Amino acid sequence: MDRLQLQLHSARRQFAEGLPLPAGLLPEPIERSWERSRAAGLSPWQTRLAQDHMDVQPLTEADSQLAACVQPELERLWELIGDSHWMLFCVNPDNRIVQTRKPAGIDGPLSALHIGRRVSEADVGTTAPACTLMDGLPAIVAGNQHYLQEFAEFFCVSVPLRGVNGDLLGALDLTGIGTRNAGTMLERLKHAALATENNFFLKMQGCRILELQHDPRLLGSPLQALLAVHDDGTVHAANRAAQQLLGVPSYRPERLTLDQLFDCPSHNGLDGSTQLLALADGSRLYGRLLPQPTAKARSLRPSSTTLGSDRRVNARFEDACKAVAGNLPVLITGPTGSGKEVFAKALHAHCCPQAPFVAINCAALPESLIEAELFGYTEGSFTGARKGGAMGLMESAGNGILLLDEIGDMPLPLQSRLLRALQERQITRVGSTSTVPLKAHVIAATHKDLASLVSSGGFREDLFYRLDGMRVALPALEHRLDKAQLIDSFFQRPGVPPLAPEARRQLQVYHWPGNLRQLENVARLVGVLAVGEPCIGMRHLPDELQCGAIAVSGNLADATRDVIERVLLAHSGNVSAAAKELGISRTTLYKRLARLGSQ
Repeated sequence: MDRLQLQLHSARRQFAEGLPLPAGLLPEPIERSWERSRAAGLSPWQTRLAQDHMDVQPLTEADSQLAACVQPELERLWELIGDSHWMLFCVNPDNRIVQTRKPAGIDGPLSALHIGRRVSEADVGTTAPACTLMDGLPAIVAGNQHYLQEFAEFFCVSVPLRGVNGDLLGALDLTGIGTRNAGTMLERLKHAALATENNFFLKMQGCRILELQHDPRLLGSPLQALLAVHDDGTVHAANRAAQQLLGVPSYRPERLTLDQLFDCPSHNGLDGSTQLLALADGSRLYGRLLPQPTAKARSLRPSSTTLGSDRRVNARFEDACKAVAGNLPVLITGPTGSGKEVFAKALHAHCCPQAPFVAINCAALPESLIEAELFGYTEGSFTGARKGGAMGLMESAGNGILLLDEIGDMPLPLQSRLLRALQERQITRVGSTSTVPLKAHVIAATHKDLASLVSSGGFREDLFYRLDGMRVALPALEHRLDKAQLIDSFFQRPGVPPLAPEARRQLQVYHWPGNLRQLENVARLVGVLAVGEPCIGMRHLPDELQCGAIAVSGNLADATRDVIERVLLAHSGNVSAAAKELGISRTTLYKRLARLGSQ
């Protein structure tokens, strides 16, 4: 322990006895938090992370909306800073956790920080999010700067989240054991907070959203300026970046119009394309008008665009939701890359969004460790076992969703152990004789034919029927009715130019052996290659799409017929809608149908 930490430890003891803190030892916001913690009746030596010491409540509708906006940003941030001893979470203004991102199977002090738990100063003393919510500013609290001795090894950094009115909606926090580069973590959290706030703007109803930036590559990024504009040109709201970039005085400026901000001819032709706009002071920046959002009634249909609009897939989703509600297992089959995990995550988002989602890749876990990873283990159960043991992935799923991905690749010896756990709904850790209940909804996924594996002896028949409660067969991208819409949804992203007609036709003709995963990767690559271009052309597409699409699908007539039939099916035979989707006139489509019918 360094000198400063020793000073803090000693000062905490004296402070608990009623003595004042040495001047300048703590930053003022943290010193005030210590005073509030002491006034709440907390002793620095209390243990408060245990489950029975924490207030747990269900989330409100506002909490759920906040969780939905912050969740994608937590996922992106986790890819950069995730670690086994750290977690990200978001709290509402009452210091209640509404969303988390932490490693699967986490066991230890951080495992007590669940969605729905309140972590105010009255509960756990001084923390970074508590300081942020009190002062509305970023906060860093390290080691013995925490009021409770229990947090002496913790490090936490937090930033505020603000809504479209500038009101404080909560705080975004990184917490863990040890230390991190505070400045770097703070900047990354700030970017995630800005992206979350932008998500709130993009969901506003009754307005058009105008994206603005000096650099067109930053359109669609957390750093972009956003204006919510009414049809008459009045500015309804401005995000923080817009306030700085344009000199807008507040989140909700009064009597401000686009005519006051821009040179009038500059903004009259605004549409979905990226344009160079002239400001009233003569400077220029890039802007783009987003499509107007429409209110949608809540239904069983998944919100994720990657599930698409194929009515067969959506019908199976509705059935799968009912199966999960009835605690029946779901078996998702389909070729590699067809969206099995995406489907499972959509079920989680609809059926139990506040509970954990734990995905286990049965093909990736080492055979020597898979049993301990799945079921957990006790201290001393094998060489290298962690002191105190560890919770298994199945147990960590709680009452959420447990996805057994690539179940067809699970070794036969482990299949027997898994079957026993599923039949008895109980888990026994390696090295233990006691059991814990298995509460999770079980979803299995595989690209293999399990029935054939059963016949050949590669998969247990009794386990197959235990998992096959309701089967969902996802089609390959080539055979989906909404192939054209899916292609559009992957390419129509902020900052990505529109598809040229010839490139769009080639994407529709291609057979996509890698399915949705390949489509997503191609969309990302093309989006990078086409930055600054007016549109995505053939030259931006990968070689396999430029050269092999027609050859794989057969001759040109067959490929054309396949595309037209799929688009007509997607629009239930509506020729006008299909022609619009294909970018041709109704007359041209009728001529092509007649020509193809005679071939």
